[in-house]
This record gives sequence, structure tokens and C-alpha cells, in this order.
Amino acid sequence: MSRSTVKWGVPVPFDTDQTVYVWFDALINYATVAGYGTERFATDWPADLHLIGKDITRFHGIIWPAMLMALNLPLPRRIFAHGFWNFEGEKMSKSLGNVVDPAALIENLSSLIGIDEPMAVDVLRYYLCREGTYGLDVDFSSQRLLLRFNTDLANDLGNLLNRTLNMFAKFRPQIEGQPLEPKAALSELFSTTLAAVSADYDNLQFSAGLEKTWTLVNMLNKMIEDDKPWALAKSGDAAGLATHLATLLTGLWYVANLVEPCMPTVSDRLLEAIRRPQVAWSDLAWRGPGSELPEASSTVLFPRIQPDQLEEFLAAQTARKTGTMTIAAATASPAAVVDSGLITIDDVAKVQLRIATILEGERVPETDKLVKLRVKVGAEERTIVAGIGKHYDPAVLVGKQIVIVANLQPRKLKGIASQGMLLAASAGDEMALLTPMTILPDGAEIH
Repeated sequence: MSRSTVKWGVPVPFDTDQTVYVWFDALINYATVAGYGTERFATDWPADLHLIGKDITRFHGIIWPAMLMALNLPLPRRIFAHGFWNFEGEKMSKSLGNVVDPAALIENLSSLIGIDEPMAVDVLRYYLCREGTYGLDVDFSSQRLLLRFNTDLANDLGNLLNRTLNMFAKFRPQIEGQPLEPKAALSELFSTTLAAVSADYDNLQFSAGLEKTWTLVNMLNKMIEDDKPWALAKSGDAAGLATHLATLLTGLWYVANLVEPCMPTVSDRLLEAIRRPQVAWSDLAWRGPGSELPEASSTVLFPRIQPDQLEEFLAAQTARKTGTMTIAAATASPAAVVDSGLITIDDVAKVQLRIATILEGERVPETDKLVKLRVKVGAEERTIVAGIGKHYDPAVLVGKQIVIVANLQPRKLKGIASQGMLLAASAGDEMALLTPMTILPDGAEIH
């Protein structure tokens, strides 16, 4: 608990040749701040959670508990060590000049996307919470950040909100007087997902909690395609239309509350748009929206980033000064770069690999090579056309899990829209599909 070689520390009262070991000295501050020696200490201690960096686990997991035990004081209820953020495969450091300045990044995001800074803060918060497993090291990628924005926030959540608001405005006269009760069959799904997300957040597994939340977002988007509310309206099915819209609104109410820990501003604006209250998760219930219904809005919560904006942002983020990221454009001439055939970690990050389960398979008529597969990716079902017909009987593949590229631009093959690409290895005349070694949830990400 003391050192003789360090002279700038706190002197040991009974031995002037010694100073208190800095980590013994520093840890005492936890007790001081909690009011040690006062009545407040009994209320504020023990800590529910000590959240620390992984490089100081020894001090908090050995020295600090030993000090508390020596004083017969209760230990922290939990100690959690987080990992580090790296930058494109490298450790962040001032000497490398690759430290990401969050304030500058938020300013750039706000300017690029055309959203206010509180929303830009939430975009960054979402990326930091969603991108990796909390507790492990994670690689920061500007390109991956924008990809998350376009796919998860703009395409999935933002599109769901816009479609819901517009349909309420368009079909309001047709559902007048109809009971607005959501589909009872979905009550259990939302209830169990709520419990699972709550458990993930309690365990500091923010990415897992958000992934489960997004299964609800994707399910609601798919429900729009399956129910075809425009067809319900055209056929005069006012009751079915009302149930569909009430389900969307109630589902969005759950989602808006579930994202609040990671995106408080986004949560507030979602709730404002759908005119539902912020409630404790224990008070969420699968019930209709009541009499106050949302109005159509011309405001887009998450404006999609266009390719030219993406290039501008990436240029700004990769131009560096020592110790910070600058807004200056990169100055290297593209003509001087020799194509080595190598790709960067950002190139890899563009590809979303997911686990999918094959639900149905059939051969494409008039071809001996193409197979049409219906696969399940999370809550979503897709059609994939693959050239594996000479190697696999499609009927035998039903139930098997495969790896697919989930964010590939759809392409028509023999008039069938293929919504992804499966991965397979080949050597000569042999071919083998890439499959996981153990059963995984549909839609699980491959990192």
C-alpha cells in the first residue's frame, strides 16, 4: 500500500520515507464521494455497478475489495470491465493521430444529414451501443456508422414511422368508428421480447437488446407487406384496416420505449409523432392507442444519406491531424495510388453476413442450375435464387442453415427477384454451402 520510490504521493504518516500507493489512494475516492463517515453513506453505498476499463480490473477486482473487507464494508454489487474502441484495426492513440473526436463527429453528422445535434448524438450512441459486444474490444468505422444509419435507422425504423403516419392520415375516414385494437396474436411476441431486452440491458448487453428490438421493427415492416393495407382499404375491410393500423401504432409504442436507454431523443420524437406516452417498461401493455391518433408529418426523422454525401463525410473523417480528426479533405492524389487488390476493413464492414434458415426450395423451370429458395432471416422471409442446382436437391436443403449476404442489391434471375446471395465454396466439380457449426438464431450477424 506504499512506495519508497515515488516522492510526489501522499506521505505515510508513520513513515516519512514512504508515500501511499497511487491506486490505494485513488480508490478511497469512491467511499469519499459516497459520503463515508456520514449518514448518506448507508444510502449511497454499496454501488450497484462499478463500470471500469479492462486495463484496471486488477485494482478494482482485488485491491478495492480487500480494502472494503478490511473495514467490514459491503462490496460493490457488480464490477463490469469494458473493452476498448480501436480505429480501423489500430489502437487509438495521439501519436498515430487516429483519435475520434466525438464532438467533431457529431457536428459533421448533423451537417451532413441535416439533423439537429441531439439527434446526431443519438445516431452516434446507437452505433456505439449496437456495433459490438459490450465488454470486448470493438473497431470504429466511419463507413460502418453511416451504413448503420442508412439501414437500421433510415430504412427500417424511419421508414416504418413514415409509412404508419401516412397511412393513418390517408385511411382515417375509412376506420372512423372502428375499434382500434392491435392483433391479439402478437401480444406474446412483444411481451417476451420486452422481457428479453430488459434482461440484456441489465447485463449491459446493449447490442443484443437493440438487435431484439429491431426484430420487432422488421416484423412490423414485413406485416405491412403481408397485410397490404392498401388492398384492405380498396376492398372496404374497415375492421381489418383498423386492426392493422392499431398494431403498427402499438408496436411503435413498444419500440419507442425500448430504444430510450440508447437513444433518448429519438425515443421522445417517436412518441411525440405517434402521440403515445413514455412509460416504465413494466407499464407497457398490448392495447389500442385510444382516441388521440397521429397526424401525417412532412418531417423525415432519419433522412437517408446519399452516395455523394457518404464520400464527403468519409473524406472529412479520414483527413487527420495529430490527436484529432479534422474536416479537411484528403489531399492524396487518387492517380498516385497503385491498386494492390487488397481491401480495407471498411470494405469488409459494408458486407452484412447473416444466418438464414431455408424454409422451401424448388428448381427454377427451364434451367438445371438455378434453385429458388425461401429463407428466414430474423423475422423476415426472403427469396434467394442460387446457382447450386447441379450440386444440391432443393428439397433436401429445407431446414438447413446457411450464410447469406443480406445487403446485396436485389437482382432478377429468370424473372425472379433474388434478395440476397448465399455463400458456398467450390473446388473443381465439388461445391459446399457455408453453414454454421451449431444452430444459431435466424438473422444472427457474422462478424
